[in-house]
Amino acid sequence: MASQLDYDFIGRITARIIYAAYVLPLVSVGIHLFMSIYGLVVFLETPKHLREGRRRYIFISFFITLATILHVSLDVYWIFDMVFQATTPINFLEIAGDHYRTWGRIVTISVLTAVVSVGDFLLVYRCYIVWSHLPWVALPPALTSLAALAMGIYTLFVTTDGNRQEAPYEISRVFLTVATNLMVTCLIAFHLLRTRRSLSKILPTQDYRLYTGPMAILIESALPLTVFGLAYAPFLVVPLPESNGALASFLVAYNTLNTLFYMFGALSPHMIIFRVTTGRSWLRFPLHSPGSSESSGVTNPIDFAHRNHTVEESLVESSVEEKPREVAQAVQSNV
Repeated sequence: MASQLDYDFIGRITARIIYAAYVLPLVSVGIHLFMSIYGLVVFLETPKHLREGRRRYIFISFFITLATILHVSLDVYWIFDMVFQATTPINFLEIAGDHYRTWGRIVTISVLTAVVSVGDFLLVYRCYIVWSHLPWVALPPALTSLAALAMGIYTLFVTTDGNRQEAPYEISRVFLTVATNLMVTCLIAFHLLRTRRSLSKILPTQDYRLYTGPMAILIESALPLTVFGLAYAPFLVVPLPESNGALASFLVAYNTLNTLFYMFGALSPHMIIFRVTTGRSWLRFPLHSPGSSESSGVTNPIDFAHRNHTVEESLVESSVEEKPREVAQAVQSNV
């Protein structure tokens, strides 16, 4: 059956798909640069007493940005070099197979593993913040994220020629990452939805929507990353089609979902960081210690003034001690 494949056709399709898949993340580089630089500007314009707790987010923001620039640059260089060297579509497939043993590919995999792991740990940390009254809830995703990191490190020492079936450790790492994202998404979204009703009784409409509205839930729970992960994972284990048309369609779907999964592996946690550094999210989930002066950890004021605020003004004027007792009691009554 394999002899029926037109490798010249498959080579042309593969070259086009890989080229598109490696150039598309350049768009995400621009998004990362915007979020990190804008977040830093807002941070620097914020009074010192309001910067506490945000420095680590600024650091992680620039780490994700610089790491993304590094691995995307290496990928773009690699695809250009392959297309430049290849003399035929079949020769392109041969060069692509050899690339998986080069130092450039090892560096790319290492950086990508680091970015995905940092993103997973941040998501787990945010899950822990949301469920700080029941911290053990964050234990399962924490364990799967650690297992995914260990599997990713081990994968670096596994020789692969690019054949998916010969990379079981990489498949395991992806499934562990998807499992982590799925648990975090469900846990955060569930708690925010439960909290929404309680907050709506206490906070002004624009405030509770800011923290528990559809967009907040979408970003805070990293839902796009989970959706793309669930769509991508099955392609790692299904057998390759044995006809030209089916294989071409498979390659398009596989590489598209692969690209989107790893793009949002960096973008989803970075969007959460961006919300924190620009005052649209919390440093500590508002609300689980009614008797504490630190019980409200939102980065925006509980009561906005009756005028339109910019993001920077809202952050600068934030007061974490407004209505902490009422909010905390309402949320705890819903737990």
